Order: sequence, then structure tokens, then C-alpha cells
Amino acid sequence: MRSNSQEPKWLSIQECANHLGVHKNTIRNLLLSGKSRILDELVELTRWHRDYARAGLRDALRLKIVKPRRGRAPTYGPRVTVALVKCWAVLRAPAGKRLAPMLAVVVPLLRRDGELDLTGAEAALLVRISAATIDRRLAPERARMMSRGRSHTKPGTLLKSQIPIRTWVEWDDKLESIRD
Repeated sequence: MRSNSQEPKWLSIQECANHLGVHKNTIRNLLLSGKSRILDELVELTRWHRDYARAGLRDALRLKIVKPRRGRAPTYGPRVTVALVKCWAVLRAPAGKRLAPMLAVVVPLLRRDGELDLTGAEAALLVRISAATIDRRLAPERARMMSRGRSHTKPGTLLKSQIPIRTWVEWDDKLESIRD
């Protein structure tokens, strides 16, 4: 045990890994008392629970093969996204929550008029698309519509005089608390 005057030293995650690396080759060769001493030391240095530290030492001896996960195939192809953008523009850029119920009305009308070149399956996908997916698919289009940079409007007395604001006190430019 440490005395109260001595500050405990806590290890970072990298130092814990190095600590495990130092001991992983010698664990097999030590007797039970030696393993217990190593486990006690690891618990004291890392403040891990004893069972968690034991599992960490045991897992350090095994080689783990990490397999990358396969991603899901996209449900909506580029043709559906182009048609979605067209429907969104026709309806004057509503949010996905308002656009989703309107797609059931707009898609058949635009297909009938030849504005959308979609197959029946693609049209069915477009009609049942969720509002959250609509917002994700339209994010690049919305970003293109937004202007970039500052508006270059500088606040001043001319701007203040053009904007009528009713307050309990009139404008006073001489006060230090109101700054331009």
C-alpha cells in the first residue's frame, strides 16, 4: 500500500498497453504467485477491476484478426436522388418532413408529364423515402444554395435609424454599454 504522502501514478492507455506488452511474454512461464503479483501490479497501476485486468492479460496473449465490416448496399441510387432533387425544386425547397408526404402526389404527376425518367420500382422507392433520408440526400443541394461569406453589412447609426425598434429607452450612442 502507498502512504498518503506519496501521490499515485496513473497510467495512460498507451502506457497500459506497454505495461501489458512487457508482461505478456512472461505470464506463461510464471507460477500462480507470480501471475498474482503481476495482476496486483496491473490493478494498482491502471485502477482496473481485477476481473477486467485478468481478461486484459489473457487477451494480450492471443492474436486477434480484425475483419473490416462490409457496408450496406445503397437503397437509393443516383437516379432516385436526381429525381428527388427535381421534386424538391418543383415544390420550392421544403424540408424533408414536409416533402415526404407530397412525394406521393408529385411523383406520379411528374412521371406522367415526362419530367421524371424513372422506372416503376424507382418511383416506388422515391414515394416511400423517409423524411430523414430526404434531408440527408438533399444536404449537398441545400449547401449549394446557401451563400458563403459575410454579408458585408456593417452596423452603424444609419442601420439603426432604418430599423424601428420599440424599447423602453431611446437609442443613445453616447452610452458606453451600447457599442457599434
